[in-house]
Amino acid sequence: MFSKNQKNNKLEQEEIKIDDKVVIYTMPKHSNKFSSLNSSNKASSSQNSKKAGIMIFIIGGIVLIGLFAFLYFVVLGKSISGIVKDDGEKIIVAKNDTEEDIKKDDLTKKINDDIVDNDKLDIPIDPEKNNDEDENDKKVIISKIIIPEEAVDTDRDGLSDSEEILLTTNPNLFDTDKDDYNDLDEILSGYDPAGEGKLLDNPNVDEYKDKKYNFSFYYPISWIIEHVSGGDTLMIKEKNNQMFMVSVSLNVNNLSLDEWYKKQFNVNEIDIRQYIVVKDWKGIKSEDDLFVYFIYGNNIYNISYNLGDVDKVPRYKNIFNMMVGSFSFK
Repeated sequence: MFSKNQKNNKLEQEEIKIDDKVVIYTMPKHSNKFSSLNSSNKASSSQNSKKAGIMIFIIGGIVLIGLFAFLYFVVLGKSISGIVKDDGEKIIVAKNDTEEDIKKDDLTKKINDDIVDNDKLDIPIDPEKNNDEDENDKKVIISKIIIPEEAVDTDRDGLSDSEEILLTTNPNLFDTDKDDYNDLDEILSGYDPAGEGKLLDNPNVDEYKDKKYNFSFYYPISWIIEHVSGGDTLMIKEKNNQMFMVSVSLNVNNLSLDEWYKKQFNVNEIDIRQYIVVKDWKGIKSEDDLFVYFIYGNNIYNISYNLGDVDKVPRYKNIFNMMVGSFSFK
């Protein structure tokens, strides 16, 4: 049925004899060449799978590390950096805090430094109010003394240019009337810096006389005087809203000036440089020279210089001192 040449084919068929008449031929077994090739392919495939697994593991690790870093630094905001302040104190702030935030925090700290308890100031607390509701109710802001900016003084004689114009002296001359006394010294001594005679001889200066409390003082004649609070307060106004004020109140507890001042401003001592002496009275001035307090008879007097709300430059500081120095009782 089959030739011998077919039996000798490279892929020889196997012969299975069932009996004398029936013979079955099957496909031959794989040769060694194909077996070897198959084994080689399996080994190569195994190595490639192992390399791919390692790469997936490494890439997965990098992704996880990046994710954790993102959560840590961005979402949780745990990254911090040290900020060294001008006073050398080191504070820790969040890295995502802006420079403006830091300035706000620093400003808040400065404001908090100025907050003191009412208990320390001996300020009474309303007994009808629930004082335990809010601790902020027991705190007040104490304003610090701010030394105002100096006014322009072209000739540097001590009088501001505004005062020179007010008194008709020369802003460019140290000694307007050329009498060998500078303009400021003449004013503080009660003399006219623009010519001969006393200060009241200057047509720009007048004397105010109060009928209710019997006091008087010098003031610029071009300024307006107003009475308020039934005559207990005087306002001497300049056109740009700067003004001098005189307030009178009753010394109810008959305190001495030192006792009243210490209680009023919660201080234990008074700097000796704050005391001033005028002909009829002795007073205490504030550290910025804008307030003067004294007691005469049964009353407490407060003479003040209000700088207004424009630029707050004390253009008339020496005119204010002139007024204080001339304040007397008849």
